[in-house]
Amino acid sequence: MSLRPSVSLSRFLMAVLLVLSSLLASTARAGDHFQPATPDELKMTGDPLAPGAAAILLYRQVDRDDNGKTSHEDNYFRIKILTEAGRKYADIEIPFFKEEDEEVVNVRARTIRPDGSIASFGGKVFEKQIVKAKGVKYMAKTFTLSDVQVGSIIEYYFTYDYRELNIYNSHWLLSQELFTRQAKFTLKGWDPSAFK
Repeated sequence: MSLRPSVSLSRFLMAVLLVLSSLLASTARAGDHFQPATPDELKMTGDPLAPGAAAILLYRQVDRDDNGKTSHEDNYFRIKILTEAGRKYADIEIPFFKEEDEEVVNVRARTIRPDGSIASFGGKVFEKQIVKAKGVKYMAKTFTLSDVQVGSIIEYYFTYDYRELNIYNSHWLLSQELFTRQAKFTLKGWDPSAFK
């Protein structure tokens, strides 16, 4: 009796398990975009660097992948509502260019109430035209988060999905209407092998 087939079978099973665990781990990361609220964030009533602000961006993250084959950009926003006027930020508008084969997909959102309880967004995302000029349509995906109060934290996540096999001129708008406490931007560059 030879041990060779069982060693090969064991290696094969080990490889299958490694691949499955890797896939499960990446799926878990992809499905878990939101961060837990800290006690400091929940009790925050203002920021000394933005006195009198109606709301502030606690965190913003943009991960751009311009690989040329499946180019996309993941965006995450986390906003603290500080005053009654800040409740207007519950009306979310995500702009995009329709004619450039740019789509907004994977929209997820939620409200964290001042007591830490969560209201997940389960409503409808609408599409509206902002500007139309010479064959270019500047559109927006829009939705409104529910149960937003002074002291709430609103979070939303979405992906810009770009046309395949194109090279894009990556750019970011770093300045925002809201004061930003923390932000992170990453860029994965063009991959020439995607065009072979």
